[in-house]
Amino acid sequence: MKHMRSTLIVLLAGCLAGAAWAEQKLNVLFIAVDDLRPELGCYGVNDIKSPNMDRLAAKGVRFNRAYCQYPVCNPSRASFLTGRRPDELGIFSNTVALRETWPDIVTLPQLFRQNGYYTAGLGKLLHMGLDENGKQTHFRDDASFVHWFDALERTAAAGRTGEGRRLGDGSIVWAHWLAAE
Repeated sequence: MKHMRSTLIVLLAGCLAGAAWAEQKLNVLFIAVDDLRPELGCYGVNDIKSPNMDRLAAKGVRFNRAYCQYPVCNPSRASFLTGRRPDELGIFSNTVALRETWPDIVTLPQLFRQNGYYTAGLGKLLHMGLDENGKQTHFRDDASFVHWFDALERTAAAGRTGEGRRLGDGSIVWAHWLAAE
Protein backbone atom coordinates (compact mmCIF):
# COMPACT_ATOMS: atom_id res chain seq x y z
CA MET A 1 0.00 0.00 0.00
CA LYS A 2 1.29 3.46 -0.85
CA HIS A 3 2.24 5.82 1.95
CA MET A 4 -0.39 8.55 2.18
CA ARG A 5 0.24 12.02 3.57
CA SER A 6 -2.66 13.96 4.91
CA THR A 7 -3.75 16.94 6.86
CA LEU A 8 -6.79 16.46 9.00
CA ILE A 9 -9.00 19.43 9.67
CA VAL A 10 -11.82 19.12 12.14
CA LEU A 11 -14.48 21.72 12.77
CA LEU A 12 -16.93 21.05 15.56
CA ALA A 13 -19.97 23.27 15.78
CA GLY A 14 -22.33 22.34 18.56
CA CYS A 15 -25.39 23.85 20.12
CA LEU A 16 -25.06 25.48 23.51
CA ALA A 17 -26.66 23.19 26.07
CA GLY A 18 -29.80 24.49 27.73
CA ALA A 19 -30.55 27.16 25.15
CA ALA A 20 -34.23 27.38 24.16
CA TRP A 21 -33.39 26.93 20.48
CA ALA A 22 -30.94 24.04 21.01
CA GLU A 23 -33.51 21.43 19.90
CA GLN A 24 -33.94 23.15 16.54
CA LYS A 25 -30.27 23.43 15.54
CA LEU A 26 -28.28 20.41 14.44
CA ASN A 27 -24.76 19.67 15.61
CA VAL A 28 -22.19 19.82 12.82
CA LEU A 29 -18.97 17.84 12.50
CA PHE A 30 -16.97 18.92 9.47
CA ILE A 31 -13.89 16.87 8.63
CA ALA A 32 -11.69 17.86 5.71
CA VAL A 33 -8.60 15.93 4.71
CA ASP A 34 -6.21 17.15 2.04
CA ASP A 35 -3.49 15.23 0.17
CA LEU A 36 -5.42 12.01 0.73
CA ARG A 37 -7.55 9.87 -1.54
CA PRO A 38 -10.77 8.49 -0.02
CA GLU A 39 -9.17 5.21 1.06
CA LEU A 40 -11.84 4.17 3.57
CA GLY A 41 -14.34 1.36 3.81
CA CYS A 42 -17.24 3.81 3.38
CA TYR A 43 -15.85 4.59 -0.09
CA GLY A 44 -15.81 0.91 -1.06
CA VAL A 45 -12.15 0.14 -0.33
CA ASN A 46 -12.27 -3.35 1.14
CA ASP A 47 -8.61 -3.52 2.23
CA ILE A 48 -9.03 -0.60 4.64
CA LYS A 49 -10.69 -1.31 7.98
CA SER A 50 -12.25 1.96 9.16
CA PRO A 51 -15.34 1.01 11.19
CA ASN A 52 -15.65 4.30 13.09
CA MET A 53 -15.40 6.48 9.98
CA ASP A 54 -17.74 4.09 8.15
CA ARG A 55 -20.39 4.45 10.89
CA LEU A 56 -19.98 8.22 10.89
CA ALA A 57 -20.31 8.35 7.09
CA ALA A 58 -23.49 6.24 7.24
CA LYS A 59 -25.10 8.73 9.66
CA GLY A 60 -24.00 11.94 7.94
CA VAL A 61 -23.25 13.38 4.52
CA ARG A 62 -20.39 11.82 2.58
CA PHE A 63 -19.14 13.69 -0.47
CA ASN A 64 -18.29 11.49 -3.43
CA ARG A 65 -17.17 14.18 -5.87
CA ALA A 66 -15.07 16.73 -4.02
CA TYR A 67 -12.42 18.78 -5.78
CA CYS A 68 -9.82 21.25 -4.59
CA GLN A 69 -9.91 24.79 -5.89
CA TYR A 70 -6.15 25.17 -6.24
CA PRO A 71 -3.14 22.79 -6.27
CA VAL A 72 -1.71 24.28 -3.06
CA CYS A 73 -3.32 23.71 0.35
CA ASN A 74 -3.55 27.27 1.78
CA PRO A 75 -5.37 28.83 -1.20
CA SER A 76 -7.69 25.84 -1.44
CA ARG A 77 -8.59 25.90 2.28
CA ALA A 78 -8.97 29.69 2.35
CA SER A 79 -11.35 29.30 -0.58
CA PHE A 80 -13.62 26.65 0.90
CA LEU A 81 -13.66 28.40 4.29
CA THR A 82 -14.79 31.71 2.76
CA GLY A 83 -16.73 30.67 -0.32
CA ARG A 84 -14.45 32.79 -2.53
CA ARG A 85 -12.20 31.54 -5.32
CA PRO A 86 -8.42 31.82 -4.85
CA ASP A 87 -8.26 34.40 -7.66
CA GLU A 88 -10.86 36.51 -5.80
CA LEU A 89 -8.90 36.23 -2.56
CA GLY A 90 -5.54 36.80 -4.24
CA ILE A 91 -4.09 33.85 -2.33
CA PHE A 92 -1.98 31.54 -4.48
CA SER A 93 0.68 30.25 -2.08
CA ASN A 94 1.18 28.94 1.43
CA THR A 95 2.91 32.14 2.54
CA VAL A 96 -0.07 34.52 2.34
CA ALA A 97 -2.21 34.77 5.47
CA LEU A 98 -5.96 35.06 4.90
CA ARG A 99 -6.43 37.50 7.81
CA GLU A 100 -3.59 39.74 6.64
CA THR A 101 -5.19 40.10 3.23
CA TRP A 102 -8.83 39.94 4.34
CA PRO A 103 -8.98 40.89 8.06
CA ASP A 104 -12.79 41.20 8.14
CA ILE A 105 -13.77 38.24 5.97
CA VAL A 106 -16.17 35.78 7.60
CA THR A 107 -15.11 32.13 7.51
CA LEU A 108 -17.47 29.15 7.64
CA PRO A 109 -16.72 28.36 11.31
CA GLN A 110 -16.99 32.07 12.14
CA LEU A 111 -20.46 32.13 10.58
CA PHE A 112 -21.48 29.19 12.79
CA ARG A 113 -20.05 30.99 15.83
CA GLN A 114 -21.88 34.24 14.99
CA ASN A 115 -25.13 32.26 14.86
CA GLY A 116 -24.91 30.82 18.35
CA TYR A 117 -22.89 27.67 17.80
CA TYR A 118 -19.99 26.58 19.96
CA THR A 119 -17.11 26.11 17.52
CA ALA A 120 -13.94 24.15 18.13
CA GLY A 121 -11.17 23.38 15.68
CA LEU A 122 -8.17 21.13 15.29
CA GLY A 123 -5.49 20.89 12.64
CA LYS A 124 -3.97 22.97 9.88
CA LEU A 125 -6.99 25.03 8.93
CA LEU A 126 -5.52 28.42 8.05
CA HIS A 127 -1.78 28.80 7.62
CA MET A 128 -1.89 32.00 9.60
CA GLY A 129 -4.73 33.28 11.72
CA LEU A 130 -5.10 35.91 14.42
CA ASP A 131 -5.53 35.43 18.15
CA GLU A 132 -7.81 37.52 20.39
CA ASN A 133 -5.10 40.23 20.58
CA GLY A 134 -4.63 40.46 16.81
CA LYS A 135 -1.31 38.58 16.98
CA GLN A 136 -0.54 36.24 14.07
CA THR A 137 -0.81 32.55 14.95
CA HIS A 138 -0.09 29.32 13.11
CA PHE A 139 -3.26 27.54 11.99
CA ARG A 140 -5.53 28.96 14.73
CA ASP A 141 -8.08 31.74 14.13
CA ASP A 142 -9.83 33.06 17.25
CA ALA A 143 -12.52 34.91 15.27
CA SER A 144 -13.64 31.52 13.99
CA PHE A 145 -13.32 29.32 17.07
CA VAL A 146 -14.44 29.42 20.68
CA HIS A 147 -11.87 26.70 21.39
CA TRP A 148 -8.83 25.54 19.48
CA PHE A 149 -7.26 22.15 20.17
CA ASP A 150 -3.57 22.96 19.92
CA ALA A 151 -1.39 20.04 18.90
CA LEU A 152 1.73 21.97 17.90
CA GLU A 153 3.56 21.60 21.20
CA ARG A 154 2.44 18.05 21.94
CA THR A 155 4.48 14.91 21.54
CA ALA A 156 3.45 12.01 19.35
CA ALA A 157 1.02 9.47 20.80
CA ALA A 158 2.48 6.67 22.91
CA GLY A 159 4.06 3.89 20.88
CA ARG A 160 4.18 5.99 17.70
CA THR A 161 6.78 8.23 16.17
CA GLY A 162 6.15 11.75 15.00
CA GLU A 163 8.38 11.28 11.98
CA GLY A 164 8.21 14.18 9.55
CA ARG A 165 7.56 14.06 5.82
CA ARG A 166 10.52 13.09 3.76
CA LEU A 167 10.98 15.68 1.05
CA GLY A 168 14.13 16.02 -1.02
CA ASP A 169 17.18 15.39 1.10
CA GLY A 170 15.69 15.96 4.55
CA SER A 171 12.74 15.99 6.86
CA ILE A 172 10.49 18.98 7.41
CA VAL A 173 10.33 19.19 11.20
CA TRP A 174 6.82 20.69 11.42
CA ALA A 175 5.26 18.24 8.93
CA HIS A 176 4.42 15.41 11.29
CA TRP A 177 1.36 14.23 13.13
CA LEU A 178 0.86 14.89 16.82
CA ALA A 179 -1.64 13.88 19.47
CA ALA A 180 -4.24 16.55 20.23
CA GLU A 181 -5.59 17.51 23.64
